[in-house]
Amino acid sequence: MASPVSPNPLIPSAVSKNHGEVDGKPSSMSLQELRPTTLVWIGFSLAALAGLLFGFDIGATSACLSGDTVEGSRATATEYFGLSHSQRSLGTSASLIGATAACVMVCVIGDAFGRRREIMLAGCLYVSGSLLSALAKNFTMLVIARLVYGVGIGFAMHGAPTFISEISPPSVRGTLVSMKEAAIVVGMILGYLIGYLFTSASTSMDGGWRYVFGVGLIFGSVVVVGFYFLPPSPRWLRLKSINSPEDYPESVALDALRRYRGDVTEDELMSEMAEIDDSLVVLTDRNGGSKPSFVADLLEMVQQKRACVAGFGLVLLQQVTGQPSVLYYATSILQDAGFGSNSTLAATMVAVVKLIATCVTVLNVDKFGRRILLRIGISMMVVSLVGMGFVFQASPQNSDDSYDFTLTSKVMVVLCLMVYVSGYQVGFGPISWLMVSEVFPLHIRGTAIGAAVVVNFASNLGMTYSYLPVKEALTTQGNFWMYAAISVVAILFVQLCVPETKGKSLEEIQGMLQSEPTSEEPEDDYAKLHV
Repeated sequence: MASPVSPNPLIPSAVSKNHGEVDGKPSSMSLQELRPTTLVWIGFSLAALAGLLFGFDIGATSACLSGDTVEGSRATATEYFGLSHSQRSLGTSASLIGATAACVMVCVIGDAFGRRREIMLAGCLYVSGSLLSALAKNFTMLVIARLVYGVGIGFAMHGAPTFISEISPPSVRGTLVSMKEAAIVVGMILGYLIGYLFTSASTSMDGGWRYVFGVGLIFGSVVVVGFYFLPPSPRWLRLKSINSPEDYPESVALDALRRYRGDVTEDELMSEMAEIDDSLVVLTDRNGGSKPSFVADLLEMVQQKRACVAGFGLVLLQQVTGQPSVLYYATSILQDAGFGSNSTLAATMVAVVKLIATCVTVLNVDKFGRRILLRIGISMMVVSLVGMGFVFQASPQNSDDSYDFTLTSKVMVVLCLMVYVSGYQVGFGPISWLMVSEVFPLHIRGTAIGAAVVVNFASNLGMTYSYLPVKEALTTQGNFWMYAAISVVAILFVQLCVPETKGKSLEEIQGMLQSEPTSEEPEDDYAKLHV
């Protein structure tokens, strides 16, 4: 039986334990009917811009550290510094290394630091990393600059989905968190296009890579300035008012919630605050008035077994099903398919398809639910990976390990790549991070998301590094078939371990995961059709 809620001076006694009711009567609007205000849209846009800069790094790094060289040109960093293969690998992975290190830090300081300040710090690091990259005098300085930028990525990828989920009404939370993933893809496209503009053979601008990396300075500055004027997350402020009441009065959280909810009645506002308070009862009981500790949060996170399995499982599976390898080596795959110097433009077209698929998910995630989109998306990945494997298997291999593709084979490879990235964006891409931002209780959400980001970037780094050795051991087609087999396991995982969270408030999700699942209740709209 749940422990009773302690009296709270912030919440009037008129607010019933049945949220959405005041004095036993339904309030005029339930939490599920709330629509995002202008301030919510502004907060989302700035947080999404922090995600866009992660995608921009992928596209820009691909162009600036490209292996394609033009004799006499110094447009790319590879040509400018005369980089070897190992140096290119280090330069490409430097931002991932920085992001992984930042994720370890944010596990410890995330909840204390706050979502808003995390993203502001990420913006400052984006600005610093971009400026240092543009001014790099040697390769060592460039690597340091990319490490700094990567630390910004780590803070942004932790703070952005948490901030968006905590300021959004339940009716659009899935859509807005998923739209952050769309912003990452837009960033990739911008990175590819700006990189092509300044480093391609047609322009061959001396030191063009400096301008590409320098673009991040502009966007990063917007993030810092914009978040300076935004109020913090109301849920984070309520958490802090329990941990540090002398520094964060309870009224501050209510004021922030009022700003984000706009024109709602005081009863509706109090009803939502009551839900937030109920979700924090366990924190009050656990700490007994003392300051929370990272170790205590970590131990409690591990006890949230259903949330850990669903959240961390999706984050791990989205990487080990081949996404980093296919993404970072898309240009190489397309070069093997005969696109040559146009492989960057072809990769841009694949990224455009990725964006379209993301938009489809964004428009439907709060309509159809998380589970059915995961099943559809992963199934698309399985079909495309098996198809690419058969195309490579059927094509003769040359002495230099490249493949002799026919025109039909080239078309098939591009189509399979497009289906693969579309499937990833329908399922894993947006929904994994949405799920992580939803399933953990408020008082340990910062620690949990920090741990999830560590899993994400560590597995991303591992997959990126292991692609070439595994390719050598299993062949290219063997690599694709291995990813397809893991994707089949992922479908079973979604069916057995991932809950449906569509249309529920964060506090309702917490209560659902703390109770035992029942076979009588349909889990999602797909299940309802068969009941």
